[in-house]
Amino acid sequence: MSLTLHTLEETADALLTAATNAEITLRLMGSIGVFKVVKGCPLWPKLCPDKRVYHDIDFAASFADFAKVSDLFPITSWNEDRNVELQTDGRRLRFVHNQLGLHADVFFDRIEANHTIDLRGRLNLCQCTLSPSDLLLSKLQRVNLRAVDRQDIACLLAALKIEACDTAIDASYIAQVLSRNWGFYHTVTLALDDMCGYVASASSLTATERNYVAAAIARLRGLIEGEQKSIRWRLRSRFGPRLRWYHLVEAPLGF
Repeated sequence: MSLTLHTLEETADALLTAATNAEITLRLMGSIGVFKVVKGCPLWPKLCPDKRVYHDIDFAASFADFAKVSDLFPITSWNEDRNVELQTDGRRLRFVHNQLGLHADVFFDRIEANHTIDLRGRLNLCQCTLSPSDLLLSKLQRVNLRAVDRQDIACLLAALKIEACDTAIDASYIAQVLSRNWGFYHTVTLALDDMCGYVASASSLTATERNYVAAAIARLRGLIEGEQKSIRWRLRSRFGPRLRWYHLVEAPLGF
């Protein structure tokens, strides 16, 4: 069953409210998280068609709240899929809502996918979602971008300023993360190159909109390249893509 964005947002809001009442720090991520952050952005209806299919909601939480999260979802009509917990050694939980035909994943402390994003100390930067910078990184860390990732990345870059602020795209934070990990840097820069082609060919956008997003991509790329790289980064860069630079993902991802 595919659900409308309105239904997904209502469902996510209900879970966030229940988490707040239970004193759990739960933050929305994935495409629904992006929608929350860029709400009102004129590019969203142009790039994200009404027929876009949603099957899941993704959250991040502190591992300190693992037990509370495990208890929260079952009392709100969600059943745990224990297979994902076993596959990820308890680093991620998945809950299924049979009536809605929907599943929700909760990542604890880190997003572990093709690359790892450490969320410790960052869950309280924004009220309901991960910070825009972490949302953007969670999309750019994919080795193989999907259509929904390109759409979400373009909307984030169109809707938010690039500046050192928790509610904006904090390029200095992103650049620092990538300066310590050549593999992550390589994936993100390949993704940004991919985005240049995507934006240039986005016929639903005006020339002004395409130029604006392209300029944001170029500025972000420039700040990433300008960040001083660690010794570990420089040593790994000598081998380049001859060695696999990303993690293989075993448990299926939604975001």
